[in-house]
Amino acid sequence: MITAAPRDIISVLLFLGLLLVLYGLEVLLLTRALLHRVRRRPGKRTLLTWPAIVLHVVAGAGILCMLYGHFIEPYRVEVNTMTLHTPKLKSAGFRIVQISDLHCDTTPRNEEKAVRMINS
Repeated sequence: MITAAPRDIISVLLFLGLLLVLYGLEVLLLTRALLHRVRRRPGKRTLLTWPAIVLHVVAGAGILCMLYGHFIEPYRVEVNTMTLHTPKLKSAGFRIVQISDLHCDTTPRNEEKAVRMINS
């Protein structure tokens, strides 16, 4: 059984709390602006103030990062080739393959492609 360190749990809770505050403020701001529009109340434009614009940009960047992590990153395979020369193994020729950062899911994505790449 793998257990997380208390520091890791605190970091995750802090991150989730910040996400909750960020998107909670965004929803609150959008709801408030929508209610003002529906009730046809004149007033300042709350969606176009500097703090609101910064909030929109940060919230939008978070959504874009989430979309990238879900639709692009799982299908990306990166291959780095490195040639090492050592005087102790001048005549030996072999290949070392190091595989890392596999995020296997119930739906196969790049597993078969990775096996073909490693074998070639």
